Order: sequence, then structure tokens, then C-alpha cells
Amino acid sequence: MYRRSRFAALATSSLFALVAVSSLVLAAPKDNAAKKLDKDAMESEFLNANFDGAEKKLQEAVKTCGEKDCTPKLKATVLIHLGIIQVNQSKAADAEKSFVEALKIDASVAPESDYVSPEVQKAFDAAKAKASGAAPAKTSDGGEQPEMAEGELNHVPVAEQMVDTPVPLWVEVPEGMKIGKVIVMYRPFGAEEWKKIELKKKKGGFGGDIPCADVGTTGDLKYYIKGLDPGGDPIAEVGNKNKPNITKIKNQLDGEPPHLPDTAPPAKCQSKGSCPPDFPGCQEQKCGKGGWGATCEKSKDCQCGFHCKKDEGKDEGVCEEGSDGSDGGGDEPGTDTVVRRKNWVSLWVSTDLAVISGEDVCSPANQGDSGYSCFRADNSQYYGQPVRGVGNSIRTGFAFSTVRILAGYDRLFGKNIMAGVRLGYAFNGGPTPRGANAFLPIHAEARGTYWFGKDPTVKLGIRPFAFAGIGMAQVDTKVEVSVKEPDNCTPYAGGCMSPTPDPANPEQWNPTGQTVRAWHKAGQQFVGLGGGAMYAFNQRSGVVLGLKYMLMFPTTGHVIAPEIGYVMGF
Repeated sequence: MYRRSRFAALATSSLFALVAVSSLVLAAPKDNAAKKLDKDAMESEFLNANFDGAEKKLQEAVKTCGEKDCTPKLKATVLIHLGIIQVNQSKAADAEKSFVEALKIDASVAPESDYVSPEVQKAFDAAKAKASGAAPAKTSDGGEQPEMAEGELNHVPVAEQMVDTPVPLWVEVPEGMKIGKVIVMYRPFGAEEWKKIELKKKKGGFGGDIPCADVGTTGDLKYYIKGLDPGGDPIAEVGNKNKPNITKIKNQLDGEPPHLPDTAPPAKCQSKGSCPPDFPGCQEQKCGKGGWGATCEKSKDCQCGFHCKKDEGKDEGVCEEGSDGSDGGGDEPGTDTVVRRKNWVSLWVSTDLAVISGEDVCSPANQGDSGYSCFRADNSQYYGQPVRGVGNSIRTGFAFSTVRILAGYDRLFGKNIMAGVRLGYAFNGGPTPRGANAFLPIHAEARGTYWFGKDPTVKLGIRPFAFAGIGMAQVDTKVEVSVKEPDNCTPYAGGCMSPTPDPANPEQWNPTGQTVRAWHKAGQQFVGLGGGAMYAFNQRSGVVLGLKYMLMFPTTGHVIAPEIGYVMGF
């Protein structure tokens, strides 16, 4: 009896094990491979916002499962995840198809709550309606309403556009969908009525612009798109009247300007409000149709924001971005009209900080040869015989020197390079040593500047730059030092009598110890380099901060010069 029970138990357990192994092998031979791909896609690529990578892995998982190589529940889950990724890629039509296929495999499957967004839920609800075979809606006359395959038209909504600039819209039609017309219904900011434009059929899809006249102020521009079949019935749409797409009309874009495929962004139009009526000398700008590269004779042949560029001796030119100086516009903050002003004037204030040091600077041998000269309290030059190593020295460091007021002019060449001059006057120069030239107050400088960035002279905000220059200037620096006369000096009235090179006053009396002003004179020529940044209030003016290093010669000196200026372009 015991042996029979043991045999029955062994047979039963073997049968269960055989059934379990058989089910695993026969029902889902590729479940593990598909699960790994699904996990990598959702827990790695999706969480890192790599939607293309996630889609690729999920498509591979679907292919791995094939028709019967994964359990139905797993394959349906993979398809649900694929639909979620496709929604995040703005592929609503593909997402809906993935959801429909998943529901046909397993009607109980649904997106996990962690992945559900309003867009995902919308696509999934539409897929459920299709998968359940819901009856089509009826029109008012009792006929069947054509099914609206919302999202099947491929369109990336335009998130933002500049004021007074057309809004380009592009729609691609999926293969197999028969579209006769694509129309756009839009409502400008502040308008009560919807307007309509028809997109033109182009290679690869339909495209067109919402015109400037309806993009004349900042705010939300709302629009939705309908695809009509050849008979004129709507069969697809992107957005609708209740849930339209929204384009922010702004004074300044955060990213690149929108454009149609293989086409330059549309140029800014002339604002009607920019020219007051009947204002003397003010006429509304007239623009042509020529875009980038179009043949032209004059700038008026080109679109607004473009000018006609001609080579010397040629009657015809081509339209290029920017103004030739006759078009105007583009002065207000946030405009994207490309008007590169060629001429720039500026006013500067600069303070010199000299690096100075020296030993025995007031000795007769060093005065003049080392660039130093020393003066007493009565402004007469000091001719004493100071004791070496007792005062009479300057530690290495910075000292405030001359101050300059400068006027500048620069000319723009291309988009990033300027060449110009600085002329001005320097203050705080020192007294004139015997036998030397007086302080040179004139500052004259030739300068070349490179502005960093793409088209920096029309950019608002920060415009960084670097420069190099050469010129004529003198930098005088004053430092107080103490001097002590030697014990064996020629005594006179409690002090010392020292010889001088001045025939009119061959001797100079000095107290045994005193403080004198040591002036270091550097220059009168220099080479310099530096950098800084301009903060542009608008396209033609701003404040500039810079820092310049000057190497002075023939009397050597090292000078750091902070400078601040205001610049204007015309």
C-alpha cells in the first residue's frame, strides 16, 4: 500500500512538471528575449527621453514575437508600450494602429497609469472605438459621417513665431490616404472669427503660410487642420475647434525660426504701424517676391528683410538676408529682421591700472633711465642723494594711473569682424622731468575686433568679443616713497645740500628724511589686446564692458585698462 502511494505521487508530480515545461516551451519560446527588449525600451530609453531608441527596441520586440513566438499578453503589452512611445514622437496615427493591434490580441490590455498622459489616453480611446467596431456617426440628413482619423495627417505644430512674420505650416499625408485638399482654420489673437487658408500641394506633402496680416501682435494664434478627400468630405484632422493647436507669437524666439522643408525661414514683413501716416519723409516699404538667391536689380525686387547684392560691374545681383541701408526696420527689441549696420560709433571711459615696481627709484642714476622721476611737496624735482635700501623702493603691484575719455568709430566687414579707431584725451598725467618731454595726453589707437556667435551684430542681449590694437599713449603712475639723505652729506641748516643739473639752481637743500612722489612714465607707444561683451538693448545700440592689456614702449610698462562704453550703429 505504501509503495503504491509512493508510485502514484511520483507519477503525479512528474506529470505536472512535464506539463509546465511543455507549456513554457510551446507557448512562449521567445518571451524572455522580448521581455528584455521591452524592459530596456521603457526603463532606460523612455526614461531618458530617447524615444527613437525606445521605438527601435520595441519594434524589434514585436518582430521577435512574430505571430506565435510570445504569449498573447506579452505581445499585446509590447504593442501598448510601442503606442505610448509613438504618441511621444507625435506619431498619433501610428500609435493608434499599435493600440488597435494590441486590443485585437488581448482586449483587456491598457497603458499603465505611470505612462498615461492626455494624448496617450486620447489615442487609446480612439483605438478602443475602432477595435470594438463602433458604428459610424450619422449626418443631419441621416447619411454616414465620414470617419475622422484624427492625427493621421503628420504635422508638427509650430510652437512659436516672431511677430509680423508668416507662420509656415507643413502637413505630410500617410501612404494610402487619398487627400484632395488640406485646409487650415485659424484664429489670430484677439479675433472672434476663424479664418481659412488652403495649403498648396508640394513635393512630399502640403505647405503654406498664415499671412503676416494675422501675426501682427503677440499672443496665442490658434489653428487646426482638416484633410478633405477628392470629393470634398473631411477624412482626417489635426486638432479641432475645441482643441486647436496653439502658436505663441513672440517678440523674440527661444529656438530656431520655423520653416517648411528645404526652405529658408520666412522673412519678417514690414509692420504697418512702423510708419506714421502723413509723417514727412516716411513711406511704407515696398517689397518684391525675390527670396534667398533670386535674381534682382534693386533691393525692392527682394522680399522684405532681404537686399540685392551685386558684384562690382554687374547689372544683376542676388537677394540675400539683411539690409543695404535703404530698407530700415529691425530696431525694436525682439525683431528678427536682419539689418546689419555697417557703421558703429562709441563713447568710452577707461581707467589705467599700471603694474609697477622698482629699487632705488629716486637716485640720480635711476631717475629718467628707468622711467621714474621724483618730485618734492613743492612740485620741484628731487635731486637728493638717497641712501640705498632705506625706503626709496616700490613693491610690485597695481596702482591707479591715468584716466581716458575716448570716442570710437568701427566699420563692420562681413558678419563678425570690425576695424576702427579710438581717439581721446588722458587725465592725471605727471609733471615734466628736467630734460624730458611733457606728458602726452593724446590717445590714438587702431583696433580690430572679432565678435563671437552667428550674426552677432543683430543679436539682442550679450554679444562677446575679442580685440587687438596698436597706438600712441602715455601712462603716468604716482607712488609716494620715503627717502633719507646720507649721514656724510654736505650739511646745511639741519639738512643736506645736494648738487643739481640745473645751472640756475646748482644746489638743492633737502631735509635728512622726507616723502616724495615717484612718477613712473610708460610709453608713448603701445600694443594691446583684450575682450569683453556688449549688452545690446536693440539691434543698433548697447552698453559695452571691456578689459584691455597694454604693453608700453619704448619706456616699458604693463597696464591693465578696464573700459566701459556706449555704442550705436547706423
